[in-house]
Amino acid sequence: MGHNLDFEGCAVKYFKAFDRLLELKSDDKKANYNYGAFLVTTAARQKDGIKYLEKALALGVPEAHYTLGFAYLVQGDKAKALLHFKEYAKQHPNDEELKRKISEIEQANIRIIPGPPPNLDEITKRK
Repeated sequence: MGHNLDFEGCAVKYFKAFDRLLELKSDDKKANYNYGAFLVTTAARQKDGIKYLEKALALGVPEAHYTLGFAYLVQGDKAKALLHFKEYAKQHPNDEELKRKISEIEQANIRIIPGPPPNLDEITKRK
């Protein structure tokens, strides 16, 4: 919260705390997912976030597909975004909002605005 409110030093403390946690427990799936989800919402470390989300996915966090979909979409990689959204949709076949997003991306009706993806709550709400 302090990072989002631009309180001085909060981001550095957050990065250090998660980096230390992942030094101690590199295969902690929840830590990898949460850190990755946070990083993809930052302008400077989006690509770092993808690395942690991919690891969380490999460790068994299926929600990472949804978050990766947004991360790749913001970076302009519609193919990878679609891949992850479709994988997530297989697990949630009744999610009409997700079906609409996939359709918009496939039909090129989605406009990509450079910068960080929607806020952290939006991209992680599928937990």
